[in-house]
Amino acid sequence: MRKKRVPSTPEELEGSAAEFFASVREESDRGCVLVAAAFLDEALESVLRSHMSRDTKVVRDVVDRLFGPEGPLGTFSAKINPCRALQIIAQGDHDDLMRIRIRTPRNRFAHSHGAAGFADQQVKDTTAALSVFAEIKWVDRDDDAVDPACKRFVFGAAWVAGSLHHQMRKMTVG
Repeated sequence: MRKKRVPSTPEELEGSAAEFFASVREESDRGCVLVAAAFLDEALESVLRSHMSRDTKVVRDVVDRLFGPEGPLGTFSAKINPCRALQIIAQGDHDDLMRIRIRTPRNRFAHSHGAAGFADQQVKDTTAALSVFAEIKWVDRDDDAVDPACKRFVFGAAWVAGSLHHQMRKMTVG
């Protein structure tokens, strides 16, 4: 099975973001976390690729292999630290990606066959710890039936994705 091509321009990443927001509202708690993690994984790969050679031969022979299933950048986790080391993302975004990927939501939802949801206290604590909420006061609105922890998680993931989009745009513009 061939892997889906990741967005290679800021405009393609914006389109991917629109798809993300459209689909995440239809998902279960588990689905929401897994879709958000997949979206962030794709955004990380796009921004890392924007810092690499665009020569067709180099992309085919080297870059694509880095991101292949057996490559050193083939997983969500493996993409986070290089982005920080290359100063593509700020420390707060790095910390949030680690919270999303490593600490509770993504691992708990992806590797558990039992019930997993935003009602879980560890998941609530992790979503409340996302750094964006230190900067922006979250206001829960009763405009829909979405769990406040789910909204915080999606908002936090979108915030990090926006930061990645900004970094990718900087690379392509100037």
